[in-house]
Amino acid sequence: AHCGAEVGNSVDVYDLNGNTHHGTWVRVDKHFDLAMFVMTDPSSKVTKLSLGPGRVASSIPPAGTGVRAYGYRASSTLQPKVFTCLGTTTPSNLKVLRAHYSVKEGKFGSGDSGGGVFNKAGELVGVISHGSDEDTEAYSSTPRQLAAFVEGYDRPDRLGSDNKMAEAIERLEKTIKA
Repeated sequence: AHCGAEVGNSVDVYDLNGNTHHGTWVRVDKHFDLAMFVMTDPSSKVTKLSLGPGRVASSIPPAGTGVRAYGYRASSTLQPKVFTCLGTTTPSNLKVLRAHYSVKEGKFGSGDSGGGVFNKAGELVGVISHGSDEDTEAYSSTPRQLAAFVEGYDRPDRLGSDNKMAEAIERLEKTIKA
């Protein structure tokens, strides 16, 4: 796994318009290559990405199903890609179950890690972890791994004194449970 986030460290978050916002890493699982942050500057106007809170899918799409993925491959703008689900596999370099996709449209490669993979209903089905050496295949976490990661999140007591942080975490928790 290559997740470099550390709980408590700050992170810059870029919206669709290239505006910078600030967050703090609150949960990291290097084994599953996943990290979660909360926005710490709620007064700034974050570009709305959707009309409602996102949802994690209950399962990966059936083999042969197309999905849309997004990442920042060597760019400062979000780059869409189309993948086809191949099923699940356990890559030898991770020794962790991953959803396995074939890259059908768009350029895929370094910089796409951490990007979302979405089914036709707009549900999150995975977070990109890596690709094949030729960048013709992509791997992501599974919906079950995402759900366990989010549900296993315990709000750190040490952040309770920071009202803005506590409010941001509560908003995140309400969104996740919706």
